[in-house]
Amino acid sequence: MASAVSSPTRRDPVASLCRLVLDLRLIAILLTVLWLPGGSGAGVAVLGAVMVVAAVVALAPILAWKRVAPLLLSHPSLLVADLVLVLGILAVAGPVSPAVYVALSSALLAGILYRWTGAVLFAALIVGAHLWTVVLHAPVTGITLGFHSLGIPVLYPIGAGAGAAVRGLLERQLATEAALAERSRLVVVADERARVARELHDSLIKTLHGLSLSAAALAGWVERAPEQAAVRAQGLSRAAEQAASEARELVGDLRADRLDGPLAEAVRAHAAAWSEQSGVAVVTEACEAPALSTGDRYEVLCILRETLCNVERHAGAAAVRVVLGSGDGELRLTVTDDGRGLPESAATASEVGDLQRLAAGGHFGLLGMIERAERIGGRLTVEAAAGGGTRVQLTVPAAEPAAPPEPALQQIPAPRRARRARRRPERS
Repeated sequence: MASAVSSPTRRDPVASLCRLVLDLRLIAILLTVLWLPGGSGAGVAVLGAVMVVAAVVALAPILAWKRVAPLLLSHPSLLVADLVLVLGILAVAGPVSPAVYVALSSALLAGILYRWTGAVLFAALIVGAHLWTVVLHAPVTGITLGFHSLGIPVLYPIGAGAGAAVRGLLERQLATEAALAERSRLVVVADERARVARELHDSLIKTLHGLSLSAAALAGWVERAPEQAAVRAQGLSRAAEQAASEARELVGDLRADRLDGPLAEAVRAHAAAWSEQSGVAVVTEACEAPALSTGDRYEVLCILRETLCNVERHAGAAAVRVVLGSGDGELRLTVTDDGRGLPESAATASEVGDLQRLAAGGHFGLLGMIERAERIGGRLTVEAAAGGGTRVQLTVPAAEPAAPPEPALQQIPAPRRARRARRRPERS
């Protein structure tokens, strides 16, 4: 029953519903006070005192719900005491008065707090109290069998049952949201694993494979041409350093991954870190971008990192401008430098998308960037910037948010069954 208590980190819908019922109860008490006949008789004075106490009792849970809710959940006798107060209101005001709405709110609150068991018990108590007041006031008001004596008592079980039913629906909704959140977490983990595997395959594994082939051929070079063997050994050393660098870079991405935060924030952080490392001034304009999957975000950041590395190694630029924006359903990442520009062979090959010519020219970094862009359904353009330098632009279509699957609420009415449903493999 503790789930009815407000969580400090998340607004509890059950608690909000209880507050709403208590607000309606205050309105019913106000209507009863306005309905009171004028005069200064003892009955009016008693009813006024009872209404003041009822208002205080209804207001206290609203103002201090976090403290009152655990007491109500662990001590149902408190609600029984409240019913005694409601009985007093009905006894003085009569069953033909707005006081019946106060009793109806108590039935609704009992169903919400104590589910079906509490709904049945408290509805029976309230019905008995109402019938007693009907018998009590019958000689005075002349109440006969009709709506007030038979119709209104039917509303109390209906209200209590409605409260219990709404409580059940809210709990199922919370269980469904928890299951969807868990599934989303598993999807993120799967994307992360696929991303790491792809990165290992595209960079580190290829480097290690080339290193293995070169090491296997080194023995033959030692026998045939010792002087060339020394050159090959230096190449092996550089390849080993490159493999170690790629491994450190991959581990660094895993430790300081910014894929869960806003893409604009990640772009600014990458640009600032590169500027501090390279000493090249960077101006960054990053606006809020459309939502991308974890894998697509990673590829975008890898293209940004490779572009900035190319600027540092080959451009000789003094300033770089990084712009992240969106429009027409597309995300655009543009990096412009004021350096010496691309070699003519690389610029021509990139314009026509000739990947083989890029590979033959040794432009593997640019080749990898184009492949990454194609992998996420985007395109990469490289062109001369106005006034000199190079302009690299990545355009990625923004994915439309997928509609969540229709939740099968009947399959997860309780956490235990929800866990069994998650363990059951899905059918393709």
